[in-house]
Amino acid sequence: MMPMDMHLEYLESFLTLAQGPSFTAAARTLGISQSSLTKRIHNLEDSIGMRLFDRSVTGVSLTPVGKLYLKYANQIDDLQDRFGDELSREFKQSGTLTFGVIPSASEYGLTRIISRFMRSSGCRCSLTTARSEDLELMLGDGLCDFAFIKNESGTNDFRRILVTNDHMVFVASVDHPLAQHRTVSLGQLKDESFFFEPKGSRPYLTCVELCRKAGFEPNIVGTDGQMDNIVDFAAQGLAVSLLMSGIVPHDRRIVAIPLDPPVVSRIDLCFRNRPLSAMQRRFLDFFETLSDDKRSGDVIVRREQRGDDGTAAD
Repeated sequence: MMPMDMHLEYLESFLTLAQGPSFTAAARTLGISQSSLTKRIHNLEDSIGMRLFDRSVTGVSLTPVGKLYLKYANQIDDLQDRFGDELSREFKQSGTLTFGVIPSASEYGLTRIISRFMRSSGCRCSLTTARSEDLELMLGDGLCDFAFIKNESGTNDFRRILVTNDHMVFVASVDHPLAQHRTVSLGQLKDESFFFEPKGSRPYLTCVELCRKAGFEPNIVGTDGQMDNIVDFAAQGLAVSLLMSGIVPHDRRIVAIPLDPPVVSRIDLCFRNRPLSAMQRRFLDFFETLSDDKRSGDVIVRREQRGDDGTAAD
């Protein structure tokens, strides 16, 4: 007999594919590969002993057996939702949603999203802070329900919803020769001394790769996990840095100038490709009602505090 969690996973795949028009579209909706979806449908058909779909070059359509199965699959899905809702109502105080967040969560308004959900729903939540690469491992191991991850690696094991975009800036002292430029290219920085985020971290590796693509090996004089320390080194003219705009503190001693061409980073809400609990669905429903400005309000405020040239506003 098929395990319950696997059965629900296959049921979700069937219902999605039944909406058409193709395996490709259904796989994209589910956030899995087409081969994974095909395997699920084949396994489901094997367990029933009959074909549920007719395949053609124009797409897929339900067989008579598939139409019968759809009738009951919808009922099962509805019963599962009703069970989850009642379970949440009766026992929600015994459950907790666990969120993994990047260290810059407050700068991107992520903690505000979670706190709003807690106030509006009454659900209990816990937060674990870690680097994006570590959050991906935690999410994959089931150690958190959701993770807010910067530049998620694109694995098919996760679904993701965009929270906000950010762009990289050149950070230097206001006395730096490039301080008055509206934009800066990486090629202009080949002779600079850099202070980056911790060695081996995703931001560190990204900056090193960008410099190499620009044709030079960066002269890295230091690394630090504290943003204030990096900014202080830059403010004193001891080094420059490459940071995402949203996490640069407001400091009159520095400039933060956009790169040309732009380097854009995305922050995503990530979760696993598995049937969701009622509480998890409740959070997703809440999240999807938020407008873009409410999802990333802190970033918007911070950008409005900067001048059009990317420098810190007075």
